[in-house]
Formats: sequence, structure tokens, C-alpha cells
Amino acid sequence: IDITAYFPMPQSFSKTKRKQALIGVLKPTKKPDCDNILKAVMDALNGVAWGDDSQVVKTTIFKEYAEHPYVYIYIHDDAE
Repeated sequence: IDITAYFPMPQSFSKTKRKQALIGVLKPTKKPDCDNILKAVMDALNGVAWGDDSQVVKTTIFKEYAEHPYVYIYIHDDAE
């Protein structure tokens, strides 16, 4: 499972900082932590995408900025 959590930019960001955030130069370093995001997503998908999250053997997680917050989740089967 690959997860990218997109967070809104702080209102205090200048135009320069906003641009840097949108192209990935600046990353969100505030809470929630990546492990907390992962736990929430894994628990939410129990019984939906898999029987139990113990079936997941590999994860990647990123935090980015975006104009509008959202979470992108990609589930793939490396066994194929």
C-alpha cells in the first residue's frame, strides 16, 4: 500500500513558500506523524480492502502540501 497524505498550506505562507510547497520543496513536518496516518488508513480499510491489516507486508507513506487536503491510497499486489 502506498499512501500520500496532502495537507493544506498554512495561511502564513508567502507566495514563494506556497510555490515551494506545491512543487515538493517544502514538506509538512507537523502532526499527525506518518505512523498515525498509516494506522488510521490501515484500520479504516480492514474488512474493505483486506480481511485484516496483518495481510499488508509493505508500505510507503508520504506527507505533502496541496491546495486542498486529501489522502491518496494505492493498493497493489506485488505477488503478480
